[in-house]
Amino acid sequence: FKDKICESLKSYNDEITGLKRDMEGYSANAENLKQELRLIKTKYVELEADHKCEECLRLLTLEELSLIHISEPTRLLSISYAVFCLKKKNRPLEIPGLDAKVKIKIIVASENSIVIISDTNDIYRWRFEDESVRKYEVPDRVEEAGNSGFGVMFINKLGGFIKETAGDKSTAVIQIERVFMDPRGYHVLFASDTGDCCYLNLQSDTVKYLTRLRGLKITSAAWDETCLIDNSKEILLGSEGLIISFKVEHRGNELTEGVAKQLLKLPTESAIVNLESVIITRDSSRFCVVLATTPSSIYTFTGSASYDILFEKYSKPENHQQLRNARIPFSKGVKALIHVNYSDDENKPQAFLWTNGHNLTLFKFPETGKLDNSFMKEPYILKYAKKTDLDEKKQTTVQEMPKGICLSNYHYFLLHEDGFTVLSRVTEQVVTYFGLASSGPMIGLSFDKFTKKLYIYSSRYIGELELREEDKDMWRVYLDKRMLKEAYEICLKYENPEAENLAGLYADDLFAQKKFEDAARQYVRTSKTFEDITLKFISAGQEEALIIYLESYVKKLTAPSQKTQRVLLLSWLTELNIFRINKYEKLMEFQDKAHEMRMKFEQYSNHFTAFLKEYIGSFEESVIYQILQSHGRLKDWVYFANMKEHYEMLITNYIHEESYREAIEKIKYITNESSKLEIIYRYCHLFMRYEPELTIAMLEKNVKTFDATRLVPGLMNIPKNKRETAIKFLLDTREKVDIKDKSINNIIIFFLTEIGDNNRLLEFLKVQEEELNKNKQVNFDLDFALGLLKETKLIKPQVKIYSMMGLYNEAVSLALESDFELAKECANKPESQELRKKLWLQIAVHKLNTSEDIQSVLQITDDTGNLVKIEDILPYLNENIKIEHFKDKICESLKSYNDEITGLKRDMEGYSANAENLKQELRLIKTKYVELEADHKCEECLRLLTLEEFYVFPCVHCFHKECLVKKIKETTFDKATLAEIDRLNERLQVLYKKANLESLAKKQSAVVQPANQTSTTSSFISGIADFFGRKESVSSEKVQLLSPGEERELRELKDKFDSRVANDCPLCGRVIIDAIYQPFDPDKHDRKSWEI
Repeated sequence: FKDKICESLKSYNDEITGLKRDMEGYSANAENLKQELRLIKTKYVELEADHKCEECLRLLTLEELSLIHISEPTRLLSISYAVFCLKKKNRPLEIPGLDAKVKIKIIVASENSIVIISDTNDIYRWRFEDESVRKYEVPDRVEEAGNSGFGVMFINKLGGFIKETAGDKSTAVIQIERVFMDPRGYHVLFASDTGDCCYLNLQSDTVKYLTRLRGLKITSAAWDETCLIDNSKEILLGSEGLIISFKVEHRGNELTEGVAKQLLKLPTESAIVNLESVIITRDSSRFCVVLATTPSSIYTFTGSASYDILFEKYSKPENHQQLRNARIPFSKGVKALIHVNYSDDENKPQAFLWTNGHNLTLFKFPETGKLDNSFMKEPYILKYAKKTDLDEKKQTTVQEMPKGICLSNYHYFLLHEDGFTVLSRVTEQVVTYFGLASSGPMIGLSFDKFTKKLYIYSSRYIGELELREEDKDMWRVYLDKRMLKEAYEICLKYENPEAENLAGLYADDLFAQKKFEDAARQYVRTSKTFEDITLKFISAGQEEALIIYLESYVKKLTAPSQKTQRVLLLSWLTELNIFRINKYEKLMEFQDKAHEMRMKFEQYSNHFTAFLKEYIGSFEESVIYQILQSHGRLKDWVYFANMKEHYEMLITNYIHEESYREAIEKIKYITNESSKLEIIYRYCHLFMRYEPELTIAMLEKNVKTFDATRLVPGLMNIPKNKRETAIKFLLDTREKVDIKDKSINNIIIFFLTEIGDNNRLLEFLKVQEEELNKNKQVNFDLDFALGLLKETKLIKPQVKIYSMMGLYNEAVSLALESDFELAKECANKPESQELRKKLWLQIAVHKLNTSEDIQSVLQITDDTGNLVKIEDILPYLNENIKIEHFKDKICESLKSYNDEITGLKRDMEGYSANAENLKQELRLIKTKYVELEADHKCEECLRLLTLEEFYVFPCVHCFHKECLVKKIKETTFDKATLAEIDRLNERLQVLYKKANLESLAKKQSAVVQPANQTSTTSSFISGIADFFGRKESVSSEKVQLLSPGEERELRELKDKFDSRVANDCPLCGRVIIDAIYQPFDPDKHDRKSWEI
């Protein structure tokens, strides 16, 4: 299709030229827009003095003005400005139950609650599920006097104990300076500068003192995010140069403290002001990164998710170098701030922002590769700004140490005493600034990573900002910076209508960068025409990118109306894929790049195989077969045929390749039995020749379905050394199916004769001989078999064949040459006694001529049961044989003759007596008659019997002829008998009409015929006929109209008709007794009378 498509695409050349001119115009317009945007950045909004807030309708000047939820692009467009009051939480209203006079010292927020510390050292907690805030009392600290040592000791892994100086026993108030809460809000730690710590659980009503942390000045903490509401799991605590592991459990109202265990001592005595524990998952394994910061350095510890294992490698004295390598030094600052950013969707750590008052430093966690502290060596300095963007010289230096910092996916936030600044991570410019001077000096901020809420506070002010869809309009910024990929992904995320246009720009940009394959994947998502894109790749000579584009494009063609396009593209893709495979197959011949080309060849071959599999149901089969054959891709052709289950094509291909074993294997997969057998019949001459065992094994599974006669060419093609397999198969098949076809049985005889297997041949012939005796025919060609046997000189089978042909003389003669007993067996087979006698005589004569054993000759007479007698043998005795040897036999023979004559005489006398008796009986039958009353009526119609031709039975039941026929039809279910009666009756009427005796036929009397008598009662029938004058009428002058043959036919038909209708009385004969077995089925009227 390449030429066809190229011709079609050339028509778009002019249009493309016009589009290029338009693109130049668009570029000029883009420059103008950029200039306008730069002006907009410095544009301001003039408001009237009495302008009101859009939300509360109060004067704007009453409170600070700010722009809430203003993303980057809306700041750049004047028409997108919306003015709101900064969302203030008026404490009496927004935090129920909190006294307005309370001055805030510290606020910490989490997913479930907010904890507030006042300047009077009171603790307030507002659980979001509660109706009002709750106040908690700080527990007192109790010290023991007289202890010059320490109140509490905890395990020091480096040796010794950490001790706390104790004074006199007294009670002191704990002044809370720091608060640490886990992200879920389950657990809260309160720390003072005097080394005291307290604990509050989400379900607890009281703050409890932690005795095992007494004496430790806790300056930072890191929580295990998997902690439970009743189990904090391991908590990392930072103190003055120490990292400590601690754990608490709170069940009911009982608090259980774990052991405070020192994990690591840092070389510096500076307080650890920040601790962050980050879990990173790699290949289903969990790793941990712990960040510990001081005002002048960051320590990065990486390793196992178990803190003990993680810090063990840094705590050993011999590993001090690793501890030194974990430190990233910075210029000394007064304090340090840190914030870790997590992704919105998977809550994965991405980066963290850190500052100690010198720079805003950004570190990104590695997504792949080895997890160590090497990522800390690639810091990025973000630009600093407060109200407006600074000049380039001051942009990288923090001019005023923030009170708090926060990092999100697209922004970073700086809190100063008098304002809150939002900056873009992309442009590093100020997005918006909130002036907060009127709310008092800002103290700090707290961020909840689960709800994405940021809380900023002063002693009398709480502000809440929610980070929601902060990237929704960031595509404009990315577009301005030519970051087309990011712009497109954001538009795609929010289903922005501009996504399609950005996809086109992004694809063009990839094409310009010569990232053709990526461009091909991207072009599918654009609105650009198919012809433009394909021509673009063809002009650039990028066949592989074109394949990627076409494969992506064809997946879009799912509508039924697009079926033709889909088929055409799939055919074109097939051509392109094969062209690519053939190209790399040729390149493999070059030695310098053979390995590389082979890898490419295998890659594209596998790709093409997967392509055929994916679209197996969408191809135009004939086209694909033609393409594959024209390119010589026989392997792919076979694969495609296999996928389409075109086994007949595969079998034909394998046969052309002489791969007969594979062809036979494929036959097994054909489900249609008739198709399977047709293929076997068509190619059996090849299968039987080259793979007889496999072919026969396959046929044995279908032995009851195949036509053995169509296998004859194949069977004759079996090699001689494999004929034994064929013989076994054919003999087994005969036993299962009983093959009658002569050709198959001829082949069996041929194979058995060829190998000279006398025993199996005789068994086969024995079965055929039984068939001959049973059905008077054999299932093989006798002449053919006899010819084969003569060539191989197998005597016994020849004798069998002669016997089956009825050539007993030849059979006996041949048998006498080798097997005397076989000759005797053959002599007994003829049914004709005369022939058997002749054969036995032949055996006896042969015995006389070949042997001097006279007794064996005499034994023949005994074996035949006197069929061959001594007098039959005497003429063949030669002169050298003495008659004395036969004396006894001759005497026995004469005696038996005498006995036989005597018996015959007695039989003749008996026969003579029987003949006289029969003659006497016949004379009586001729004079037998039946007497009937003149008014005797028909048993069926009840009319006078003498009105019509009638029949009288010995039981004296009488019927008119027509009534008798009707009665027989009602009681007889044999359709053949009824049809014959009708035929005989019709023919009799015809003969009567011809003789002009119709009227006489109606008046003639019936014949009385007892049951089971036919011809023997003819004299009785004649007597009845004479009584009613029939004989006189029939012999009238008009009978001469019938010819002698017709007269004879009339008599025969009348006798047959009488034997059919008058054989038995229909009222009391056998037929009425048999009727008891007939089903009772009344007519419709009778059936209704039986209804209930």
